[in-house]
Amino acid sequence: MKNFYRILDYIKPELPYAGLNVLFNLLTIAFSLFSFALLIPFLNLLFGIEDLVTVKPEFAMN
Repeated sequence: MKNFYRILDYIKPELPYAGLNVLFNLLTIAFSLFSFALLIPFLNLLFGIEDLVTVKPEFAMN
């Protein structure tokens, strides 16, 4: 148990950085999911999953 406390003495100065590390890891996960969500429509179009509009709209003077 003494060895464990000696290891904790080395870790104590790094605890603020560990908290920031967790925060930035969570932000990275959130932004990665957001960017993948934005890529989905482009990938669907690229691989032909969505049907394209092939009929021209009627001409109307508004």
